Amino acid sequence: MATLLAMNLRTFQRRQASDKLDSVASERLALLKNLTNHGLDVFEDQQKFNRWLRQPLRVLTSEDDPGSEATPLATLDTATGYRLVDAILTRLEHGVF
Repeated sequence: MATLLAMNLRTFQRRQASDKLDSVASERLALLKNLTNHGLDVFEDQQKFNRWLRQPLRVLTSEDDPGSEATPLATLDTATGYRLVDAILTRLEHGVF
């Protein structure tokens, strides 16, 4: 969770104990909530969505390393990654593979 909120583990633990997040973490949490809702709409099952998040996707292949495929979960460390994963979900939702 700390990685998804773009903070180190110790900072996450301190913020969790105080129940306070900074604006960046709050924004990322909102993005994660929206992405999760979208994923559940597309897959209609939490377990299927969770498996998909951990599955390497060809569309997430890096130009720098053409032999490696990233997982959707691994791309969620940036706001751009959230938008990319959301766009992939939209494509799946509309049958564009």
